[in-house]
Amino acid sequence: MTASVAAVLAPCALAAAWLLAVDPGPRGPGSPLLAEAGESQRRGAVLGAWRSRTAAGVLSVACSAILLVLDVSPLLLLVGVGVVAVVVVERRRGAARAARDRRAEEVDEAITALAADLRSGARPSSALQAAARASPEVFGDAARGAQWGADPVLALRRSARRPGAEAVADLAVAWQVATRTGCHLADLVDRVRDSVRASLATSREVSETLAPVRATARLLAVLPVAGVGIGAAIGVDVVHLLSTTLWGQ
Repeated sequence: MTASVAAVLAPCALAAAWLLAVDPGPRGPGSPLLAEAGESQRRGAVLGAWRSRTAAGVLSVACSAILLVLDVSPLLLLVGVGVVAVVVVERRRGAARAARDRRAEEVDEAITALAADLRSGARPSSALQAAARASPEVFGDAARGAQWGADPVLALRRSARRPGAEAVADLAVAWQVATRTGCHLADLVDRVRDSVRASLATSREVSETLAPVRATARLLAVLPVAGVGIGAAIGVDVVHLLSTTLWGQ
């Protein structure tokens, strides 16, 4: 590896790892979710993002130094950075999907508990406490406000912005309709609960159906990159092979 190529690739690897370590979700002080969280949660989120950046920077510098000492092919270095990028992005997406699915399950349990308490004759503010016990993250603010006589609709709408808690927006609409028109809140919450259950069942079915397709697509996406990396590792001029020879074209 020439010094000029190494001087370009090492900072590129550092920048790639640095950017990949940053959570794609909003982490800054102006984030709507952080504005709703407590001060300790806000500081913890910002500190966690900076720790990830620092760790990525140190690791990428160390890896770049090792690659330079070992005189690794520039193409192999780029392939390695690409593979790391794909792995990090896929792991992040998987974690985000798992968190969204877990929150959706909690919302389903919370709305079920809310409907049961309303059916038993509990006051709406007391029924919200049961929902908050099932999902404190989503229903905590609304339950605390309702204890002091505040309208929980605004808090429910804010909570509905969280991934996996979209159904809470329907609950907020149902609550507002019941407050303004005098409709029986328990009947409206029952309908929201049925809608949430149907949506979860459909989501599970779609995920199970598409799981093999997604796995095959990932494998097919990785194979060309893996082939280029293996060729560069054993000393084959992959660029020349792919651009000038009959086999490559």
